Amino acid sequence: QNKNMFNIAKYFQKFTKIAESNLDSNNKIINAIKNISGLTIEGKNFGLQDGVLRFNLNPVQKNEIFMRKSKILSELNSLGSGVRDIR
Repeated sequence: QNKNMFNIAKYFQKFTKIAESNLDSNNKIINAIKNISGLTIEGKNFGLQDGVLRFNLNPVQKNEIFMRKSKILSELNSLGSGVRDIR
């Protein structure tokens, strides 16, 4: 039974690492957006899937980001965020 507990702990440890990685990636995105555009956004305002960053923001905020898209992408690439494009 002790072996099963170890396997369960190891199993959950994988999910903990994934969650920490996602949180780190989100923080990199939030900080890059703030540093370059001045906008303060939250994790609920965007999603990252297959290297594509998509925003759920009002049109003015989206324009602020898209006007600085190349700078933001450059910053995110230098941070190793995994973001390839912003749409």
